[in-house]
Amino acid sequence: RRIHPLLLCEVKMKGFIKYFDAKGWGFIVTENGDEIFFHKKVFKEKGILAVEFNVAKDDKGDRAINIKKRE
Repeated sequence: RRIHPLLLCEVKMKGFIKYFDAKGWGFIVTENGDEIFFHKKVFKEKGILAVEFNVAKDDKGDRAINIKKRE
């Protein structure tokens, strides 16, 4: 999946990792309750964590990238 650079949200969003499965697919719940898809290959931490991230749009919809643990 390719991301067009104009479709990357530059604003950092905040949320919590809801879950991810054995294959690494998961969701982050944002502060306003939206769920954003992510794959754990872009985030190596374990457990339910507070995170900040950017949102990218591609042919399958929104997904979280640049995920970092919030302090």
